[in-house]
Amino acid sequence: MRALQDGGAVSSEINSEQTNVSTNTAPAEDRRGLPKVRSGLNIANIYTEAKEGPIQQKEQQFVQSLQAEQGFDLSQVNTHYQHRRALRREKMVLRYGQLIMLTARDQERKFISDILVYARYSLMETAIIATNLSDQNRRFFLDLSQLLPVYQKAYTNNTVVMIKNIISDDKEPEYYFLREFIELNTPKNLPPYHSLMISVTICEED
Repeated sequence: MRALQDGGAVSSEINSEQTNVSTNTAPAEDRRGLPKVRSGLNIANIYTEAKEGPIQQKEQQFVQSLQAEQGFDLSQVNTHYQHRRALRREKMVLRYGQLIMLTARDQERKFISDILVYARYSLMETAIIATNLSDQNRRFFLDLSQLLPVYQKAYTNNTVVMIKNIISDDKEPEYYFLREFIELNTPKNLPPYHSLMISVTICEED
């Protein structure tokens, strides 16, 4: 009788061990309660569905919020920087020229704070850059008086200079005497967040 009882106890222990082994050898995903994923799932399809769904809508909303009419058209950003990099490579004055801060004035000769104006000066060429930092169209006059003392160290007032718009080079260059150009009172117009760049090149005497 004692032997039968001992045998029953041993049988129960064996069954318990088999149950534990069965539980421990189950897939890790089942033990952790993780969902099963089909091995043939195409990740590219998930990306495509997401791209054509909420993600694409978010992108469109983001682009619209940038207000392309204010100068934030993402499709033109790369072209803009490519053009500016090409200008820096082409014109050494933009890389090595002396920096001279200038100002923009309104019709009453008052300083306009949201127009950034400066020049990069070298002996044969000067680049004058003005940028409208506001969200409004700006009409202004360039105050180039700070350039006059620099020019007078090397040139006379009757030195001829060639003036050309670097960014929009579709117009023919204009020619002035140096002092005439410095005192020129021609209004400029800039849309929001736009720039103009003027090249002043000394014309060598024959």
